[in-house]
Amino acid sequence: MEKFSEIFGFLIILKETLKILPKNGKHVASIAILALTLPSILFWLFIHFSQPLISYATASYTESLSLVRVLVYWALLLTLEIVFLVIYGTISHLSGIATILVSANSYTIGKNNLATKDLLSSIKRTWRNPFTTTFREPRTNHSSSAQYLSIVMAFTIFLAWFIPNFVTISVAILVGIWFSALQLYLSVVWALSTVVSVLEYGGTREAEVERAEMLVEGGQRLHGFMLALFVNVLSLIIFAGFWMFVGDRGLSQNLLVYGLFFFNFLSLFKIFVFPAYTVYYFQCKKFHGEEIVIGDFQYSELPTSLGNDIP
Repeated sequence: MEKFSEIFGFLIILKETLKILPKNGKHVASIAILALTLPSILFWLFIHFSQPLISYATASYTESLSLVRVLVYWALLLTLEIVFLVIYGTISHLSGIATILVSANSYTIGKNNLATKDLLSSIKRTWRNPFTTTFREPRTNHSSSAQYLSIVMAFTIFLAWFIPNFVTISVAILVGIWFSALQLYLSVVWALSTVVSVLEYGGTREAEVERAEMLVEGGQRLHGFMLALFVNVLSLIIFAGFWMFVGDRGLSQNLLVYGLFFFNFLSLFKIFVFPAYTVYYFQCKKFHGEEIVIGDFQYSELPTSLGNDIP
């Protein structure tokens, strides 16, 4: 029974997540509306302006026009893509921070008393912190194993592609499953360090990773791994259902439909996943006997290096 509770302890996290979502319902709804509306408008504008550029660039190439004109069209298209990615990344980044802050307030206080002014002030104070978490891979003890395994996986896929038989295909599948499981295992620290970077303001990247590593000790990593596994399997089921319902109707002809589904799904995915990992963060703190500060948005600073202070 104890092993069962350890494996399926992530269900408690999901239950608590569903409880806290309505507690600051207005803020959650506002974040959801903005996270759905702004990327949708942005993607529509991107498609609207990029398709003529692609047509012009293709026509210029096929009609053997000057190389300079072709390069100009492709340069404009590349610039448009970069602008789109930067704006979308900013929207996604800020909505993720807001979701974590609202979830933390809902979990600790348990009622709708978060002022918009306090939320905006907290976002302004913490928006820089998760950038390092997002763009730098945490160096855990298993990072080198994942790198070596990725090389092995690439080699097995190469063999299965050029020498297709039962053995090579089976080995490639097994290595792929192993690699995916290891990536999910490593993602626990990555996701938790993102929450740490928002709620424990002021630490360095190394301190955030060490802090996350400390929090997942004592069997808590298994809960995080099962949570990540559940979320990814659910995502695969949703994508498979969408593909079965819509079908392959031509990506180029229905790029707007596929794109809007993808970006809206990502937005809703983050609105659920970030609260789940925020709950997971607080449950890890409870497990280690740490104090939960009620509704305190002036978060304590992390030390520059946790070092030997970790028990």
